[in-house]
Amino acid sequence: MPSRPLTAATLAVTVLVTSPAFAETHVWRIQSLFPSGNPLYVHFKECVQDMEAMSGGRLSVDLLPAGVAVGAGGTLDAIRAGVLDGHYSYAPIWTGIEPAFAILGDLPAGHSDAKTLFDFYYNGEGLTLLQKAYARFGAHTIGITSTGVEALSSHKPVGTLKDLEGLKIRVPTGMAAEVFARLGAAPVSLPVAEAFGALEKGVVDAADIGTLAYNDALGVHQFAKHTLYPSFHSNIVLDFTVSSKKWTALPEDLQAILEAGMQACAARYIGKSERADLDVVEAAPGKGLTVHTLSTDDENRLRGIARKVWDDWAKKGDLAAAAVNAQVKFLEDVGVLGD
Repeated sequence: MPSRPLTAATLAVTVLVTSPAFAETHVWRIQSLFPSGNPLYVHFKECVQDMEAMSGGRLSVDLLPAGVAVGAGGTLDAIRAGVLDGHYSYAPIWTGIEPAFAILGDLPAGHSDAKTLFDFYYNGEGLTLLQKAYARFGAHTIGITSTGVEALSSHKPVGTLKDLEGLKIRVPTGMAAEVFARLGAAPVSLPVAEAFGALEKGVVDAADIGTLAYNDALGVHQFAKHTLYPSFHSNIVLDFTVSSKKWTALPEDLQAILEAGMQACAARYIGKSERADLDVVEAAPGKGLTVHTLSTDDENRLRGIARKVWDDWAKKGDLAAAAVNAQVKFLEDVGVLGD
């Protein structure tokens, strides 16, 4: 039977049916690593709202604070089980099942600032490698953000690597702890939730807690009068990762919106974080806080020691080796590492 001509009336119906208002709405349940009052939760929520708006109402994200559905270490299993559709989290939590997560999520003494890390992820191999790591577990990483280079709050002056010798430092287990140990420090493994109290009570001499501005907001300077900034021991990657099935169910334009939205999200936070850190540096004398900085020679020595730890971790698997090699090449290309 011959097709009927497309009249004005049927054309109008066709446009309405295929317009965003009539398109499928994708509803995602995402759990954050952070509680609702945390600045990182607030910033990511703003980013999610921007992406929802760009989707024209076709994407709706229920962003849950930390622990609402499962514990921090349970989100990956929850994604595979369909309890969650995704998470905003920190890949090194799952180092035990994939060593590359540690290397890609927080390379100690690697990227000297958040902008360099951003470049490795969005213009280098970083995002592709993290996607490969998560793909093994039925998940897809849309994009990453960075908290920025962290500070090391301390009761004692830490202006050189020699000052670290014998210092009891709260640090999570893993690569950073190994680097500090090789520098002569005494790493103390404590959850980040206990780090503030341990430093305040003098259980540890120094603590890896967060960025300079984050530590300042917590009031760490009230009792720990010294800080090493930038410390380079940590430059955390946070990833927005969802079920592979949920990702492939999205139309291509929504995928593009989310990918672009995450890049914009990361760029905004990096700028905000750096300005906040510099504000603390400027205000430090009035707070009785002394800010210490490593010399170029000490920075180079630190990276040389850290690189030995990277090489050890590269032996833990093919993807771990690829993650180390890609970052070494990138850091050599940008002049941070010598050949």
